[in-house]
Formats: sequence, C-alpha cells, structure tokens
Amino acid sequence: MAAITQTEIIRSLIGLFEAMDIESAMTYFTEDALYRFGNHPPVVGKAAIASAIEAARIARTSFEINEIWEIDDAVICQMETTHACDCGKATAIPCAVVFRMEDDLVREMRIYIDASPLQESYQG
Repeated sequence: MAAITQTEIIRSLIGLFEAMDIESAMTYFTEDALYRFGNHPPVVGKAAIASAIEAARIARTSFEINEIWEIDDAVICQMETTHACDCGKATAIPCAVVFRMEDDLVREMRIYIDASPLQESYQG
C-alpha cells in the first residue's frame, strides 16, 4: 500500500474546513502549529487556531484548488475560496496557502489573501 502524500493530507484537511469540522481539522496540526490569515497576527497552538477560525464568523467556505505543489516539507495551494458569512452573502476571493509539514502534520499554515472583500460583505 502506498504511503499517503502530503498533498493528500492537505486535500483532506481542506475538506474538513469546507465541512466546518474544526475539531477534526485540529488533529492535522502539531501542538505548537502556527496559523496566519492574511494580515492578521499569527496565532500559535491548536486551541488558538480553532478560536481564530471560529471567531471569523464564516458560516460556510468552499475551496476550489486551481494548483497544488509539494516541495520538500511544503505544500502550496493556489485556490479560489468562497466565503459565506452569517448574513448570507457569499464572496469569492483568490488566495494562496503555504503549509509547512512535520511528520505528516501541519506545523504552519499561512494564508495569503486580500480579505478586504470579506470585510466589506460584513459591513454591507
């Protein structure tokens, strides 16, 4: 049986984020993982990551991976994300996400995104 690749791990993690299954998603992270969304300050640790994601008030997110690359301990995704907020508005935004892996777990997740359209949808 072939070993699971880091790319397959990340695809599975993204599926958990789409399902908003944050508890299961946290099992894919190291205890001291770093998470950064856009220009927000980074947070460290599973509990802080889960809190940051839940605080975003996003009711639903879908991801369309356009390209994905695996290089050494890094998995890089270029994708289109569609975020639906509690108010019901949906906003599509392109982004890139860099995952750094350690023993098949995510030790860093850095999301490069211009989140201003999301913030505008919350205000409008």
